Amino acid sequence: MTTLNKIKQLLPTIPPRNTRAHIALLQCVDLYKSIEVFNARNGVGALQRDQQPKRAEYFANQAIDKANGCEVHFNGRLDGGTPVTDENNAMNDIGKITTAICQLIPASLL
Repeated sequence: MTTLNKIKQLLPTIPPRNTRAHIALLQCVDLYKSIEVFNARNGVGALQRDQQPKRAEYFANQAIDKANGCEVHFNGRLDGGTPVTDENNAMNDIGKITTAICQLIPASLL
């Protein structure tokens, strides 16, 4: 299940609709849509089409920032994290691994 799907499943379970958790989840939807549509696609394109690992690294770092932003929207809510803490941590890990790989690729190899 993607993070977006999980958030969409969580939204109807958090009443009332104006609570901080509900608003934070809506903000996370926007962030994860941006990661999926903008960062992931452009990061892959930077490697496949443009052959620019530094550009792919930039998009990976942006994805990390957006996942952290999702977590911050909850304002320290709940002991043990937010409803999407595990997913945000996973996105951080993916972004860090991607960044490390991009730093190892010399542009001349692409």
